[in-house]
Amino acid sequence: MLGTTVKDLMRRDAHSCSLELGLPRAASLLHDRGTQRLLVLEGNGKPLGVITRGDVVSALASNQEG
Repeated sequence: MLGTTVKDLMRRDAHSCSLELGLPRAASLLHDRGTQRLLVLEGNGKPLGVITRGDVVSALASNQEG
């Protein structure tokens, strides 16, 4: 492992979604793809951030509290 770089381990087919994707669809993508996170991309493909399963669960839980 010493001498291994990020390039050696990274995925080139990272799961992603658009900035405008609704939360229910994002939850479906996370589930359907069996992943823990989605890269959030701008329209030109530039990464803006990451949304995780935990983010989705927190948002849904806080929405139900009210």
